[in-house]
Amino acid sequence: MSFRLSNSEIKKLHVYREDFPLYSKECLLIRTKEGNNVPFELNRMQKVVWYEYVLPKLIKQKPIRLYALKARQLGFSTFTEALGYWFTSLNPFRHSLVISYDEDSASEIFSMCTRFHLFSKDWVRPMRKRSNKKELLFANPKTDEKSLKMNGPGLQSRIRIATAKNPNMGVSSTLQFVHLSEFSRFEQVNSDIRKSMRALKQTVPDKPFTFIIVETTAKGLNYAKEIWDTDEGYEKLFISWLASDEYNLPDDPLDINFLSDIEESEYGDEIKYIPFIEDELKRWYPKLRSASLEEIEYEVLCRLAWRRSKIKLGFDGNLESFREEYPTFAQEAFLTSGDGVFDLDRLVAIKSAIEKVNPVFQRFRWNSITKSLVSHPRGEFKIKEFATPGAIYGIGVDVSSGENDFAAISILKLPQMEQIVTAKFMIDPDDLAYPVEYLARRYNNALVGIEVNGSGVATQNKLKKDLKYTRLYRRTVLDSTSRKYVNKFGWYSDGRSKAFAIETFKGLLRENGIIIWDIDVLDEASHFVRLNDSGKTGALPNKHDDLLIATIVSIQVADQLGTGLDTASRERKLITPGSFDWYNKVLTKLDTLDADSFGMISEEEKENYRVKALTIN
Repeated sequence: MSFRLSNSEIKKLHVYREDFPLYSKECLLIRTKEGNNVPFELNRMQKVVWYEYVLPKLIKQKPIRLYALKARQLGFSTFTEALGYWFTSLNPFRHSLVISYDEDSASEIFSMCTRFHLFSKDWVRPMRKRSNKKELLFANPKTDEKSLKMNGPGLQSRIRIATAKNPNMGVSSTLQFVHLSEFSRFEQVNSDIRKSMRALKQTVPDKPFTFIIVETTAKGLNYAKEIWDTDEGYEKLFISWLASDEYNLPDDPLDINFLSDIEESEYGDEIKYIPFIEDELKRWYPKLRSASLEEIEYEVLCRLAWRRSKIKLGFDGNLESFREEYPTFAQEAFLTSGDGVFDLDRLVAIKSAIEKVNPVFQRFRWNSITKSLVSHPRGEFKIKEFATPGAIYGIGVDVSSGENDFAAISILKLPQMEQIVTAKFMIDPDDLAYPVEYLARRYNNALVGIEVNGSGVATQNKLKKDLKYTRLYRRTVLDSTSRKYVNKFGWYSDGRSKAFAIETFKGLLRENGIIIWDIDVLDEASHFVRLNDSGKTGALPNKHDDLLIATIVSIQVADQLGTGLDTASRERKLITPGSFDWYNKVLTKLDTLDADSFGMISEEEKENYRVKALTIN
């Protein structure tokens, strides 16, 4: 960009600095899928992002922190790169950094920046001092006095490219614009992504006209999902396939009377998608926000027609593959990605049901001095229900394997298969025997199953020999010396037993055969994945599976007790609120709380519950 501009050019340059859509249309070229260079005119999605998410922040002089979870082939990456080039090439002393997950993707992004520069208008294009695979430096290429006096030093702005493989991710100076491309893949190549992200954030001041834009397609329940769920520093933007004008069959809408309402059908439950599609259409098509119900219905049916066609022709009828590439709502993007062991859709449904019930737990903490549980508002022991005389209980125990690992306890009430106690806390294997014994005796001398791999043997020996508690889970194994089958204490996890236990739990979740109240158990199940091609399973990096394993072991204990796991859901269907059996259970529960160990409930509170029980229809 020469400093000898005409008045009209100077005026137009000021317009370009304020109007990104106009600048893109008149100054930038992009390559189409057919391989042609065409002016970059923002599409529908890109216009909505600019006018509703970016421009308002610029006007209000707020920093832009945007996390975009997106379907494929919508143009968000192109939009972000153009935005970064516009911001950097028209302003002095701006440093931008683009980070991708590998060299090939970084190279592709850089070629886009290079194309923007080479094909922009001569009088708008800034002087370039350096251009290589990792940097565009906008400065006077000459340093002699004559050139500097005539054209000045240039913008002294730059765009750098880096990969997530580098733990420092190219961070070495203060930045004003950062673009993280395909963020969900970063964890695959950077084992310490959390530390890298903390360092990166520190390089971008929390000032007006600074950008951090994260964009990605979902790749399972990983660090990207964690940031999506918990980091309030970003404005979250889900961009579904419905943001595109292309994904639409306006001449051949479906008949609403013939939509599928069966999840297992070829196209899934299309009825359940209608409200999600309506919401997405109103987000990306502002004119539909005031449309009639008939107009909305027509638009929905046109999109569902395209969806059917794409599933059948583009994915050979593979619904899961379609959902991964073209999610309709944010949760679906994560649910259908990655190598999760459990049915994530089912886990989300159960979690939603629990949140609606909003169960109440009494919280306790283990006192190692008094060897008892004491009430504590943030206690690690969550107790939904105390022991009922005559009831059968099974306890599963996962033992800590070392530093930064938790021990966990799960108690099931049988035959209802209702998880009424969970605990996850730090404690040495020897000392873990004490709270296990404490709970086992109070829950009617419950059968205890301890995972005896590694340090679990220490817990079991302490429980059996020192504390004289012998109601322990037993397994039958073939003795290598005598070649006879013998009984041994404890649940041992090997490839076969673990796979069987996992499949049992999956079946119970699928058939409503178990009642889970603690959402933490479901969260751990959602992060439990296949770790490699050999079928080995475990928690994602920086996640835990202690409560999940304790729950799985408690289910195996229930099976050994012979309580009939298949009868659990049948019993729940027979006992309905207000029935005689239900009333009896409520009164029995109220009269048999272990008040000495867990606290006292007043007679007045009991009477209130009795009155309530008698009056429920």
